[in-house]
Amino acid sequence: MKKVTLLSIYFAFALSSYAQGFKSMDYGISLTPYLKDYLSITNATGNHLLYSKPVVSGELSIFYELPFKSNLGLRLAAGIAYDPQNMGFKETEFQLPDNVLTSSSFNDTEYSLFNKYVFPISLFKRLPLEKHTQNIEVGLKWNKFLNYPYGSEGSLTESNNTLVFFSRMESIHSNSTFLSYFTKLGLVKSIKKHQLLVNLVVNYSPHHIAEGNFNFYHLKNGSSGGKLKQNLNFIGIELAYSLPTLK
Repeated sequence: MKKVTLLSIYFAFALSSYAQGFKSMDYGISLTPYLKDYLSITNATGNHLLYSKPVVSGELSIFYELPFKSNLGLRLAAGIAYDPQNMGFKETEFQLPDNVLTSSSFNDTEYSLFNKYVFPISLFKRLPLEKHTQNIEVGLKWNKFLNYPYGSEGSLTESNNTLVFFSRMESIHSNSTFLSYFTKLGLVKSIKKHQLLVNLVVNYSPHHIAEGNFNFYHLKNGSSGGKLKQNLNFIGIELAYSLPTLK
């Protein structure tokens, strides 16, 4: 991991040092809302026990562009990300005991604000069109998790008595840092001296960002347990606003 990161940084500075033909270096801010892949929750036989759904997540970053020959360029960025999880409790087929008020509320989604740093580096190609400019981009991203919901439990309360019916314990897989890969396709619109970029973003991670175990208790149709896994595959829309460097 360290070798790949160091090679990426070296690649960035090497390209910038040999860059020719550009008149300015752009910087800006980028917001990328996305739908992250669902949380995988399976029992020992591989059957899905809960119906987790993709959750709206997002990244906010600042970027710095290094344009060079043939409408090519390099983008360096740094930002923060918000990655909640959906557990799928609300559509579970497990039956709670008769003496529990099923109308009681419980949290279906784990929320953790600004729980990841992201450092993307990408190579882009700008293709002039009649009214806009097309943007094609490929890159890799270094992800650093700050915190993650290591453990949680679901419970229902009746007459001041709390009955736990679900518990989970998970840990970040292998390490809290890992690489993911992405590609972007979109349009660039020039507004006076500024630029507005809209990209479709597809992100792929070969690693599970977290793995763990879960258990159900006190259910009419018996207790049950299994494994859970979370990856970081997603599709999103990037909205970026760039400004020319002041001279």
